[in-house]
Amino acid sequence: MQFINALNICFLPRTVIRVTGKDRLRVINNFFTNQIDGFGGDDPAKAAGIEGLFTNAKGRIHAHAFVYVFADHLLIETFSRDAENLVQHIDKYVISEKIKFETLGDVGGNCLTVYGDSEAVSKALEIEQDNQCWAIYQNQDDHNIYQTTHSLLGWPTVSQFAEETDQQEFLKRCTELGAVERTATEFEHDRITAGVPMFGRDFSDANFPQELGRDDDLISFTKGCYLGQETIARIDSLGHVNKFICSVMIEGEFDTDELPIELKKDTKNVGKLTSLETDSGRGGRRGIAAMRVPYHQTGNKTETNIGIVTVL
Repeated sequence: MQFINALNICFLPRTVIRVTGKDRLRVINNFFTNQIDGFGGDDPAKAAGIEGLFTNAKGRIHAHAFVYVFADHLLIETFSRDAENLVQHIDKYVISEKIKFETLGDVGGNCLTVYGDSEAVSKALEIEQDNQCWAIYQNQDDHNIYQTTHSLLGWPTVSQFAEETDQQEFLKRCTELGAVERTATEFEHDRITAGVPMFGRDFSDANFPQELGRDDDLISFTKGCYLGQETIARIDSLGHVNKFICSVMIEGEFDTDELPIELKKDTKNVGKLTSLETDSGRGGRRGIAAMRVPYHQTGNKTETNIGIVTVL
């Protein structure tokens, strides 16, 4: 997608969870859909990372996250609202394993995020475009500072997690490079326009991982056992899901305050609209919707109770 600004900056409600203890890798791997055992790991200041999902015993999504493997600890990056619940979810299965969780947000952590066009972000922040997911750690005057790089939002994204006073240098540098501050509403517009679903709004613990349509990115079908794996493997080998989270274009007049909106073709439920951009100027508005099979296919146009829904 093309941005109004090549470089954008926004404060997001995200946080990082620092995981220590000798059993940390084994425990976290037992809850995560992607393989982290034997991944990354011999540098205390820089770590490779991987995107995936934490699941529950029924094979449904508990949280979306990135996990980074440092030499002496793991780092889990997720939305702030999900952090405490995720720690509790894992902790209730811990019996004698040695593992400890510390949420950076508990000590004043903030997420300052820069995103935009691939070339602009890579050049301005001096990162490699082909290095998709990694994290850097510093400790300054007993203050933890993490900087992560990935494609959380569907485009190159660099985030710094630190106390507010520690972020001033990073903020100044980004501003000098031409980054334009975006409000929460403007960020939502960018996210929806890019077709990026958000956990807690567009998908939740009611969804199976395969409903995101990103199996190659988020799920390892060759790793060992993890919580919910049996259901996820059964869907892959024997079954199918009944709906997919899709980027859509809506042609119709309605109020975003009505979200979520059940999408109906005549009297049949064909999906649910969960996110909608506030303005487009294109004669239609982009959104995120859970579309039932077979209405989920790219290019499909469905006349619904709120107008024509086209899957992008």
